[in-house]
Amino acid sequence: MSSSPPEQDPPPEGAPAPDRKARARLLRERAAAAGTPDRWCEDLYREAASAPELVFWGDRVPNPNLTARWEAWSRDLPAHPEVLVTGAGYGDDAAWLADRGARVTAFDVSPSAVAAASGRFSDRPIRWLAGDLFAPGLQPAAGFQLVVEVYTLQVLHPGRRAAAIASLAPLVSPGGELWIIARGRDADDDPGELPWPLLRSELAHLTQLGLVEHSFEDYFDEETPPLRRFVARYRRPETGG
Repeated sequence: MSSSPPEQDPPPEGAPAPDRKARARLLRERAAAAGTPDRWCEDLYREAASAPELVFWGDRVPNPNLTARWEAWSRDLPAHPEVLVTGAGYGDDAAWLADRGARVTAFDVSPSAVAAASGRFSDRPIRWLAGDLFAPGLQPAAGFQLVVEVYTLQVLHPGRRAAAIASLAPLVSPGGELWIIARGRDADDDPGELPWPLLRSELAHLTQLGLVEHSFEDYFDEETPPLRRFVARYRRPETGG
């Protein structure tokens, strides 16, 4: 997916805001029924060529949760880290990281999104790929020094999320980090509809896959209405794990 909504627009002139997620949910249901659960992303991005508002998360700016933490968190990274951006969407996070000296690989399950991103940022030295967390071929031999996962896990059906999380961990090189930004909820909260907020226990599985939790933030943001966010930072030890 892509970077930083706002995930709800203010109601125009006092009227309720339209549900911009309705079309995505319908496409997702159709794709799942056809046995191709991720096809809805490509269907949505294709339709968005003439109706950009359909990509409700794609406001075409870098994610503010990422940009706000970069200066402090990147101090533990090499000067020009090898970075993987998952679900890169229209590419704003990938381009912002490249502008800060990162050597960026960015992928999305939607070829239309990848084409749009590579066209928007053709002047950046970014490696663009169409693929997903379940496909081979993303990982260099040594892994990535930073993996950035923003809002992708939350649009995967909870039944597929454990496999996706298990696919994330091996992408991190020894001494490297994984940063995750997502909606969050408690186990007794309504899981809702797409996007499905994550449980902290789901992310805790990363520590069984060799990563160490460096920090975990659980807070409500300043959107209207406020949305609960998890912002987590994991590290793979230099040796072992």
